[in-house]
Amino acid sequence: MNTPRLDLPPRTPAPTSHCLHSRLVDCVLTDKGEETGTLRCLECGAIIPDPIPASAR
Repeated sequence: MNTPRLDLPPRTPAPTSHCLHSRLVDCVLTDKGEETGTLRCLECGAIIPDPIPASAR
């Protein structure tokens, strides 16, 4: 399985995008590996806030 490329700049979804950002998401990490509180949608490339904070997991 391929590891997602988190170093790529985020793509903004097209205005007509119907992506729900719920099927394929991955945590966005800092260079030190710490969570940023955001997720990258692997379907459309959008960066979205994490609906479940790390403290709640």
